[in-house]
Amino acid sequence: MADKGPPEGATPDSGPPNEPARRKSRSVVSRARRVAEFVAGSVVLTIIVGIAGNWAYNHWFASGQTLRNEQAVEQAKRVADQETAAAKPSVEPHHNDGGPWVSPEAIDIPIQPNIEVVQNRNGYPGDGRALWAAAPDGVNAQATRADSFVKFTLTGTHNTPARIVSMAAVIDERQEPPTGTVFFAVPQGTTANDRLGFDFESNDLNARAFENGKLTADRYLDLHTVTLAKGESVGYLINTFAPIFGVNIKYHIEVTFDSGPPLDIYDDGGKPFQIVSYPRTAQRGYTYGEANHTLGLYPCSWPTQCMNNAQQPWPFH
Repeated sequence: MADKGPPEGATPDSGPPNEPARRKSRSVVSRARRVAEFVAGSVVLTIIVGIAGNWAYNHWFASGQTLRNEQAVEQAKRVADQETAAAKPSVEPHHNDGGPWVSPEAIDIPIQPNIEVVQNRNGYPGDGRALWAAAPDGVNAQATRADSFVKFTLTGTHNTPARIVSMAAVIDERQEPPTGTVFFAVPQGTTANDRLGFDFESNDLNARAFENGKLTADRYLDLHTVTLAKGESVGYLINTFAPIFGVNIKYHIEVTFDSGPPLDIYDDGGKPFQIVSYPRTAQRGYTYGEANHTLGLYPCSWPTQCMNNAQQPWPFH
């Protein structure tokens, strides 16, 4: 019988008609499996690397970064301290309800046998017409000095405690006192508490120490160490002394610390402090005198009669 050959449409050595498609499908599945396995392995590797990296960062680098951050903060504080004064001042207003005064005007004040009429202001004519004068450091014509005072508080502002290294008066202006009218009043006593002093009779205007209620030649900060922490406060009463005659000084107080710029202190109105003593001569003079056991205000010739007879019987000799 004759050989008929392969069926129509078939080629020699070929398998069943769907075998090529099956092989192709198996190849695609195999490649997809390999891709999936690669992706899964990459994800796992990424997670492992991330965990290891985070652990290494926290273990080796994070603590160092925290330290660097803390050091940066401390450096910023040091820079801020160097740019600002180490304290803020709070100055107590000096309300002078009575006491001596001087005026450029020649003011005629009538005899007032009862001092209550003067309302404890001794005939003071008001701002612009007169200046409160420093109290005499003595009760009679032998007085050689005038005494005024300033009160203020310093509150620390620096992040690091700062030490006060100097405190001194700085003269802004010096003039002669006015010569129109003088009202002379003797002091009523001063506190013996520890305090500081400026002596305008001296070329050394550093704050001086007191001992037994008297100003000494010792600089206050040579005997005392004062350190201010942030928020800490220290208060001062500073007596200022000047010659009894011929002084009209405007000044401010300069405080220097061991860090940061100096601090300039002015009065509660932002103006220089002032100490005014008496003129050597004046057109009018007045003081307290006593008549019928009542203290009143009486005229006197300036300076000797006024200073010798303060709070003495009227008429003055």
